[in-house]
Amino acid sequence: MNSDSKKSKKNNNTLIILKSILKNLNSFILSPTANNLEALTKNLSEYTQLWIDNTSNKLEVPTDDQFKLITSKAYEPYLQKDNLFNESDASRVFELLGIDNDKFKELTKRQIADIVYMFKSIPPNRQLNKKQLLNRAIHKSTKPLFTIRKIHEDIAEFNEETLKKGAVACIGQKIFIPATILNPIFPSVAKKIKHSAVPNLNFHAFKFRSSRMSLGKTGRPVNRRWLCEDDTNNPASTSLPWNLYRHEIEEILSEKILSDVSYDDPRLENISTRYIPDRDQWEPIGNDDRDYIFHEITLPGERDYINNLKGVKIAIFESDYFKSSSQLLDDQLYKAPTWRDVCIFNDNFITFRSLTNDISHRPSKTNEAREWVMCNNMPEFSVQALRFFKMLLDADIVERINAMINENKSTRDIANKVHLSEAKILRIIERDKLINPESYG
Repeated sequence: MNSDSKKSKKNNNTLIILKSILKNLNSFILSPTANNLEALTKNLSEYTQLWIDNTSNKLEVPTDDQFKLITSKAYEPYLQKDNLFNESDASRVFELLGIDNDKFKELTKRQIADIVYMFKSIPPNRQLNKKQLLNRAIHKSTKPLFTIRKIHEDIAEFNEETLKKGAVACIGQKIFIPATILNPIFPSVAKKIKHSAVPNLNFHAFKFRSSRMSLGKTGRPVNRRWLCEDDTNNPASTSLPWNLYRHEIEEILSEKILSDVSYDDPRLENISTRYIPDRDQWEPIGNDDRDYIFHEITLPGERDYINNLKGVKIAIFESDYFKSSSQLLDDQLYKAPTWRDVCIFNDNFITFRSLTNDISHRPSKTNEAREWVMCNNMPEFSVQALRFFKMLLDADIVERINAMINENKSTRDIANKVHLSEAKILRIIERDKLINPESYG
């Protein structure tokens, strides 16, 4: 099959899927049933996969063995099917939630069905507080969209230090809790959602997950639970923030995904960014200012190690929003807290963390900065924050690549130096030529 016929086939497939999307969208608008929603969701997933397959290589698209598009049918934005619910389940759930008969009578069948679906799996004898209930609602309403994973090619080739770091993944998720659940159960949450005319809790989250070698007897990789983890074999050791080799992150930060504005988090307000270069370029910002910020965003146990690294740079993305369940539920927290997302990196090292000026936030780690606490969950960012970090990482690696090109290094030598494939190096150069053509004469 020649290239023209292949292109024609791809175009035909795209048109077929787009027509199906329009047809099923119209059906869903006229009759928003679970079946119509399922058909529309299936078409959208097919179009997403086709979009990934057909994208120009000038954007970073994960390889087949790294990328998994998840099209599970377990998630439905409006939850329960056909407004059906069991009366005994409803009675038990509403008693557990503390919803009295008067409020119960005000609810529609749609609301009752959604609420019963969301909470009916809670055991009858278990009492949950509001935070636990909201976390359960978020969990039940989360749709996994994709996972991009850094896979070790041959585990036998890696040394003990690398094995302990384990694999790393970037996970994209869609969170949607309809107003039908927020209004009667979590009214304080509904009041804090300003970005939509209909107060649905509706956003995308991008999370890093990592495995490590077990500290127990099995020696098998296990999931890392916290940003800072204690070594159970060495109780006297200090738990330090998660860090890894820079190229492991660069292989899973997809330009294709991060450039998609439909993933932007609408909750963010008052966004600001800051880039602090390495020590050789301190003068424009002042040494004292850099040191002050560095101490705010790090823990004492990691500072000597980072300070001894060559060419360390800092990227900071700040925004105001109610991020955690506690912040959404706190009736005394009227103003959205500031979140400070941080990336610290050099040529080979990288670490992420988030800090907030809500000092009551848990789980958290503290340092000398009384105005900030460091969130101890594994990093979770908006796509806007990751887009900023990737822009700086790309600019930094392009500068390194150009310096090696000027030294007449081959593409293979450059790839080995920065621990990326030759194909990826060429894509980075081609993309930079499009963005900064004046730099290439």
